[in-house]
Amino acid sequence: MAATILTSDQAEKLLAPVGPVSVLDVSIAATTNAVFKIRTLAHGNYYVKFHTAQWYADQPDTFFVVERECAACELLRKRGMPLAYRAWADYTRSVVSRSVYICEELTGIPVPDAIAQFPSQSDQILRAFGRYMRQLHNIEFTRPGLLAYAHAYFASDTNPIPSVFTWDQGAMHHAEHLQRDALEVLERKAEELPQALVPVLRKMFLSISDIVKNDYVQPRLTVGNCHAWHFHVASTNGNWKVQGFYDFEAVSAGDSNIDLVELEITLTPSLHSSSWRTPLFEAYGSWPGFEGYKRRLLYYLLFEVGKPQSRMIPNPQWFNEQLWSLIHASSWSDLEWFPGRGDATQPVAPADRA
Repeated sequence: MAATILTSDQAEKLLAPVGPVSVLDVSIAATTNAVFKIRTLAHGNYYVKFHTAQWYADQPDTFFVVERECAACELLRKRGMPLAYRAWADYTRSVVSRSVYICEELTGIPVPDAIAQFPSQSDQILRAFGRYMRQLHNIEFTRPGLLAYAHAYFASDTNPIPSVFTWDQGAMHHAEHLQRDALEVLERKAEELPQALVPVLRKMFLSISDIVKNDYVQPRLTVGNCHAWHFHVASTNGNWKVQGFYDFEAVSAGDSNIDLVELEITLTPSLHSSSWRTPLFEAYGSWPGFEGYKRRLLYYLLFEVGKPQSRMIPNPQWFNEQLWSLIHASSWSDLEWFPGRGDATQPVAPADRA
């Protein structure tokens, strides 16, 4: 796919709904999907997202993903959780060559940055985050699948959202698909793992469907790309509140426990600790089922095995030594997979906040 660019002239045209704007500059903000940041003279900052990730390489246009991002914003508004920014789409392909999602910059600061800046208030920040995640996950659907515009159109302020038939072949949508995907990634990474652990992991993944199947009933709103830095918080008189979040590319009806594990793999490396779990899960209202959580965590970590630079596994030797303990962990205090600050001896790739 050719490199994507956005000129100042194109940016002004895409921001036409805001009014006459004077663009100061346009810069690249993320590369997995091409996301551009637009700074204006008097109208604040905006982002334009082109869905150009490698998994869209065969798509002449990605209007269906742009529509999903907009649908998520509308659904949250209907459910009394409006995001603290304006968002819209351009499907015309007359200004730029693809359909694009456009949104205002979100106020506040990302959750990991807030915790780093205000360590004495970390529990309050995490509790606000946990309450917000519970609100999201309380949105119920009639059947699983990717979010579609019809979900937002037909949604009311009560559960569940009526049936909408959409693509539902992902790990978020059905337990057997999670099992399928976990076994596939294990086979791809098998040669890079301690060989004695491969059959043990295979046996664990062969049971994952039975262990987590009840988590898919009732299907609940699942962010999918649930990265802690996408959620912004702000404090008013010491009271922390989530302002909203970015990235609705994978929003689905399905197993919302997947979001919690994705928070694990973004919060724990940021904080070099799993201490965030207690305040967040207590505010969330419940702890996830341990055995299912452990298997999902192993599934996600396998994607990082063998990468020359990994944010999640900065010290592969340490991780390989911990794998046996992680596999046999029987309590939350045993579920430690990220090295302490002194053990992270290899450089960590910067996060691509797409």
